[in-house]
Amino acid sequence: MLGLSVVSVIKAAGFTPSDHDPALFIHVSPHCRTLLLLYVDDMLITGNDVEYISVLKKQLGEQFQISDLGPLSYFLGIEVQH
Repeated sequence: MLGLSVVSVIKAAGFTPSDHDPALFIHVSPHCRTLLLLYVDDMLITGNDVEYISVLKKQLGEQFQISDLGPLSYFLGIEVQH
């Protein structure tokens, strides 16, 4: 189960939990859609607005110690090829 403080910070950033997966959070605005997936201590962020994702990572970095590992190549043992 996700820690309450993590969920609170994500919700404060404007995300809402998915009805289908408690680890998936969705942010929709008139100009972008962003998905944030949490699993234990791994986070995957994707969306169609690179600037918003940068702002979000900065905001989360102010609350938690995070590392940006760059473009997705592996997540939860799944290899991703672009």
